[in-house]
Amino acid sequence: MYKNVSEFESAIDAEEEPPTGIEPHLKALWLIRKNRWDDAHDLVSTMETKLSSRIHGLLHTIEGDLHNAAYWFDKAEAKGIRPDDIAGEWLRIANEIIEET
Repeated sequence: MYKNVSEFESAIDAEEEPPTGIEPHLKALWLIRKNRWDDAHDLVSTMETKLSSRIHGLLHTIEGDLHNAAYWFDKAEAKGIRPDDIAGEWLRIANEIIEET
């Protein structure tokens, strides 16, 4: 659907809602970028993948709940992040998803 993260970011900037049929992990990242953390949280809570756990950890980092974030990053078998690396982690996750699709 997206060739690269720049194209994905441009789509987020241009539209309020994610397109129908978007890959669910990308939809969660879209919602995060739109500051719709509760919606993103609800979405990743329905998934049981390492990637959704990593996004869950990202969300808890954004919310300042670092203890819970550590739990989710551990569940994802991923290294946790510092609050100053939220944007970097969002980009890393988006790149991984887009490269795999």
